[in-house]
Amino acid sequence: QYVIAACTRLAAETVPASVALGRILAEDIYSPENLPGFDNSAMDGFALSGQGNIFASGHEFSIRGEVAAGDDAANITGSACEIMTGAPVPIGFDTVVPVENIKVLERDNANRPVRIQLLNDVLPHANIRYRGDDVSAGSLILKAGCCISASERMLLVGLGIAELKVHCQPHVALFTTGRELVDDPHLGLQSGQIRNSNGPFLADRIHQCGAQLSYQETVGDDAEDFL
Repeated sequence: QYVIAACTRLAAETVPASVALGRILAEDIYSPENLPGFDNSAMDGFALSGQGNIFASGHEFSIRGEVAAGDDAANITGSACEIMTGAPVPIGFDTVVPVENIKVLERDNANRPVRIQLLNDVLPHANIRYRGDDVSAGSLILKAGCCISASERMLLVGLGIAELKVHCQPHVALFTTGRELVDDPHLGLQSGQIRNSNGPFLADRIHQCGAQLSYQETVGDDAEDFL
C-alpha cells in the first residue's frame, strides 16, 4: 500500500489497435457497430422461408440459388436456397436447416441439389446468427483498466476499432537479490546455490502488466550491492 500511495497515474496516449497488445486501457470502449453486422447462417445447409411456421419432417422444397460467405443475397427468391456458414441470410428467409438434416431428392447436371426433403421438424429462426447477437452497437465492450490481450484485440478488430487510448507504459527496473542465485542455466550449481527462477517470472509478469522492463540485474544481499 505504501508503494501504491507513492505512485501517480501516468498520462494517456492514443495508439493503433494493431500495437496495443499488453497495454492498459485508459477509457471505456463502446461498440461503434453491431457484431455480426448482418443476419448470417451458423451452418452449411439450406435457408428456408417459413414466415414463422414450423416445417414438419418429410416436407419437400425446390432449391433456387445458393449463397456463400461474402456473397450478396439480395437477388435470392423462392422458398429455399442452399447456404454456407457465414453467408448472409436472404430477406424473407427465417430459418436454416443443416445439411445433415435433409435428404437430396434431385440434383442438376452440375450435381447441385434442386429438390430436398426434411429429415426432422424444423423450427423458425434455427441456426441463424442475427445482427448484433454477439455485440450490439453502443454497448460497453471493454472497461478502462483492462489489459489488452489477444482476445480483446480480436474483438476490437472485429468491430473496426483502429485506435485506443491507453496509459503510457511505466519503465521498471528489476533486481533479484541473493548471492546464492545463478542466472545462467548452462552453469552447474555449486554448493548452496540455486537457480534464479524468480527473475524470469517477474520479468514476464512486468510485461504482462503492461509495463516496460528497462533494466534487470541480479545482485547480492548487501546494501552496497545496489549502489
